[in-house]
Amino acid sequence: MSPPTTAPPEAPHEDTGTGSADAVAPGRPRAPGGRVRQRLLVGLLVVLLVGIPAVAALLGLRSSGRDLDPDNPAPAGARALAQLLDASGVPVERVSRAAAAQDALEGPGSATLVVTDPRLLDPALLSGLTAAAADVVLLGADETSLEATGVDLALRTPGGEPLLAAATPVASGDDDGEGGGDGGRDDGVVPAGCDDPDAVAAGEATGGDGPLAPAGDGAQVCFDGTYGVGTAPSGAGVRVLATPELASNELLDTAGNAALALRAAGQQPRVVWLVASPLDVAPEAAPSPLELLPGWVAPVGLQLAVLAAAVVLWRSRRFGALVVEPLPVVVRSVETARGRAALYRASRDRASAARALRAAVRWRLQARLGLPPGTDVRVLSAGAAHAAGSGSDRRWSPTAVEHLLAGPAPTDDAALAALLRDLDAFEAALASGAATTTTTTEEHP
Repeated sequence: MSPPTTAPPEAPHEDTGTGSADAVAPGRPRAPGGRVRQRLLVGLLVVLLVGIPAVAALLGLRSSGRDLDPDNPAPAGARALAQLLDASGVPVERVSRAAAAQDALEGPGSATLVVTDPRLLDPALLSGLTAAAADVVLLGADETSLEATGVDLALRTPGGEPLLAAATPVASGDDDGEGGGDGGRDDGVVPAGCDDPDAVAAGEATGGDGPLAPAGDGAQVCFDGTYGVGTAPSGAGVRVLATPELASNELLDTAGNAALALRAAGQQPRVVWLVASPLDVAPEAAPSPLELLPGWVAPVGLQLAVLAAAVVLWRSRRFGALVVEPLPVVVRSVETARGRAALYRASRDRASAARALRAAVRWRLQARLGLPPGTDVRVLSAGAAHAAGSGSDRRWSPTAVEHLLAGPAPTDDAALAALLRDLDAFEAALASGAATTTTTTEEHP
């Protein structure tokens, strides 16, 4: 019996100062420096992706991002107008629901109600708010909101469809074409063209070819249909900016836009600014699912996507160079064979044991006869029978060899033992036949 083989002693690692030896040496714990770096990376990602927005929210630096929101400093927002009103002694209270606006209007002192995108409000809610306010300023107009306030103004668009107002583009000034009508100019700035004191004080404003038109004797339209003034049945003054962008941060300093917006919204001691919510939407103006989402959803979703990508890159498997490691134990092949046989015997799996024995014999036959792996068993049986029959044992015909190599599985232990004896006898006959062939070849060169 040959003594068991053992692995050669492992050469000691040479410390290069990079820590790589600790990472690959078996049986040694991982250095804590890697875990510390991972924790620092996670902490940095959390601070960048979560901490900064949280601090910004605590400091009041966020806004809804809605157009004409008094908290929005973007070009489409209206923070500049809100700050001018506050500097003039007219505080601005921002609300986002009709119920909150109703409570604010019922507070002490009269107030001006400013409504952004009034088409989102249910007409009944807008009518009730108009009755509670001393003055109303609509930033944008559609026929439903005008009817809800009861003002004698109408739209000149056919069918009275809602207006999606946009600022009039500013012309280059080099063209010699005529203005937008009613004394308009090429640069998108038009004169008041009416007797309203606020419009006359503003002088000129961004507008031209607006949709507003008077529907009664108590209403006026200025700046070529861009600005309208009327009175609600409750007695509240109603001012409508059909081109609401003239009150935005971007266009407030153009012409007399600031003067017109300040005089329109600053008639009362305080302002209740309602940023119309889709939750108070009119039945015929149902919002899209994106409009129902709050403004912080998009940036937070983007931050979570970046965080997920960083985690995937951090935790993904890197394929590096193969590292040779010694096996924990050395096992002789005979021991593995005995263990496998014991498993077959314990499970009484005679069919699998027979398949393993026949497969081993076929593999050795293919190697002995110089045939490729997977050779058909009939071809293999014919060649093996010829080689075995050339010796002293003449009982191995091709049919007998094929039955031996691919016959039915044994049904009991005795049949399995008989199969094993036949396989051993066949291989002995094959070796005897090969030896006889070699002797004959040497005698007759």
